[in-house]
Amino acid sequence: MRLKKTIRQIFKRNIKVKIFSLLCALFLWFYVTRVNQVENTFQIPLRIVNQPEDKILIQPLPEKVPVIYRGSSGALSPVLNDHHFQIDLAKYPKDTEIDLTLDMIETNQSKLSVIPIRIEWDQPVVIEYDQYVMKEVPVVSKIEFRPKQGYTQVGDVILNPDSVILKGSAREVNRIHAVYTDSDILNVFRPVKGTVNLIDSTSSLVSMSEEKVRYYVDVQGIGDRIFTEVPVRVINVPAGLKVTSVPSTLSIHLQGGVEVLKEVHKEDIIATINYRSRYRYGRRIPAMIHVPSNISFTDVNPRVFELLVER
Repeated sequence: MRLKKTIRQIFKRNIKVKIFSLLCALFLWFYVTRVNQVENTFQIPLRIVNQPEDKILIQPLPEKVPVIYRGSSGALSPVLNDHHFQIDLAKYPKDTEIDLTLDMIETNQSKLSVIPIRIEWDQPVVIEYDQYVMKEVPVVSKIEFRPKQGYTQVGDVILNPDSVILKGSAREVNRIHAVYTDSDILNVFRPVKGTVNLIDSTSSLVSMSEEKVRYYVDVQGIGDRIFTEVPVRVINVPAGLKVTSVPSTLSIHLQGGVEVLKEVHKEDIIATINYRSRYRYGRRIPAMIHVPSNISFTDVNPRVFELLVER
């Protein structure tokens, strides 16, 4: 009893001072903890997971979302290295709109020294799908070669690769039927090769398998060759008739690259007269001339023929 009385007397002694000291201590604790707490806005990355392989998102998603965090000043800076919004597309197989919430913020921290308190983003995240497709389209050359005087381009421009693969949104990919090279003009007098950029006219929803292609074009000096006694053959002759042209041969002047002309033989030049065309032309009928590709011809002599018919 005496011990309790003694304790009670000690507690009552200077009671006002003790209460004041306690209040000061509480105020000081609250002040210190409150002063160390700060709020700051951070741009938190937005990530998606489990996107279907056969679909593509066609609406742009925000890369980062502003979020206000509260915590001690020393603990706020590491937030950017770890926290992120995460949207699991397995939960959203169809087009929809998603309102971001604080519980979508993912972190590897077991204990949070900082707390997200408000999202500074008032727009929903739009999830809109399109089918993901791949398509091969040809590459079309827009390079213009202008051979110098006395030279000629032999054949078409060779591109390698001559096609590219487009990948992405079906509605975007399906409207593209070809990809074009950059346009350029080259004055040349010999074979030319190099690389050229492709014009990327696709949207951000489509990617191309190539950004550049290699090109080659053959340029040769212009040459001339004259072939004589090229046989003329009459075609579409009815059975039981023997038809020959008069004269039975012709001469022709060929022009083209000198290396190409070297490989041309008389047998490569085809001269024919269609027997049925006599109703159109009458007695004097022109011959149809076929020469190898990349070769032109002039000065066909004679230009017209008569037909000799024998039964």
